[in-house]
Formats: sequence, structure tokens, C-alpha cells
Amino acid sequence: MKGLGQHLKGGKYAFPLFFLLGLWGCASVPYATVFLQSPDMQISLQVELATTPKQRQAGLQHRTHLAKEYGMLFIVKPPERINMWMKDTLIPLDVLFFDQEGRFINGHHMTPCQADPCKRYSSGALVSYVLEVNAGFLDQYPVDKGWQLEFESNNGVGDN
Repeated sequence: MKGLGQHLKGGKYAFPLFFLLGLWGCASVPYATVFLQSPDMQISLQVELATTPKQRQAGLQHRTHLAKEYGMLFIVKPPERINMWMKDTLIPLDVLFFDQEGRFINGHHMTPCQADPCKRYSSGALVSYVLEVNAGFLDQYPVDKGWQLEFESNNGVGDN
């Protein structure tokens, strides 16, 4: 078995145990396996799906921990120019923006904010997918132009 989350293209992928976070203990919580791919690398992550306005507004607020190789995928329909913020978010995060075709647009390191005004982190273009992961992800992995996002959900929500 290869290391958790990162696999060379063409390799088998292992799925981390969902109960580690307790986020997927309830079947009603939509989750997905996200695959970030470059020509020679694939990274897999387990994510909660934020598909409704209420889920997107709450995001990862008030969380005190996010396990490694986990995150949240915001599905934006129709595509929009997005400004993320970290109001009431307790842990630092990285955010990655992807267009309607799943192509990487840009990413930012985001820091927690407890009081307004909070810094905004812009997609800079129309996007359909926003991925929030633990801070340091963008330093650890060489995600850049040419990378592609794909995912499979537990209930068909937003599969691409």
C-alpha cells in the first residue's frame, strides 16, 4: 500500500478510514473522494461536500482539527467569482480554486479571523469548485497550472 493520500499516476489508491474525523459517521453527510492529478502524480483526499448555501456559508467554521488528507469541497453552480474568508474559522487552511472543467486556477494560504474585517481570498476567475485543506498543503504538494480536480461522492451529489 502506498502512503496515505499521495499516489503515482496509475497506482491503486487507498481510502483512509472515514471514522477518523467522525464527519462521515452519519450517512446524511455528503462526502467525496477528491483526486488532484498532474501528468505524473495523483493525490487523493477525503472531503465533506458543501453543496447548499447553508453548508457553503458554514464551511469549516468552529472546527478545532482537520485530519491530514481531509478537507471540504464547495460546489458552486453556476460558476462564480468567489471570495473566501476565514471568519470564525479556528484552524489555518489552504484554499484551491478550480474552474468548471476541474482545472486548477489558483490557491491561497488562509489564516483564521475572529473579528471583522476579515481578509478575502479571491478565485480571480469564475470557478465551480473550491477545495479547503489543511494549511501547508500548497507547500507540500506542487499543485499549479495543469493540475486537474476530479471526485466521486457517496451519493452522486455533484460528481464530475
